[in-house]
Amino acid sequence: MSPKIVLKFYAMYRDAIGVGEKVLKVGNELSVRELLEYLSRVEKLGETMEKYKPVIIVNGEIVGEDYTIRGEAVVEIAPGFSGG
Repeated sequence: MSPKIVLKFYAMYRDAIGVGEKVLKVGNELSVRELLEYLSRVEKLGETMEKYKPVIIVNGEIVGEDYTIRGEAVVEIAPGFSGG
């Protein structure tokens, strides 16, 4: 059975895709870059991600595009953080 990635979308990403959560069946490994390319192309989030660079959180840890997701994971797609 293929591992599953639970994608959780927040704010403008949730608005753009129309759901707060989605499950993907993937191979054993998937880079964050590959995931972002999939979301841009297949899920039509490219324009939103270009305008608002997402923060990617895998199993509670903020990661970069070179990070490799192995096995099952929860991936959160959130807007950048700001504060004062």
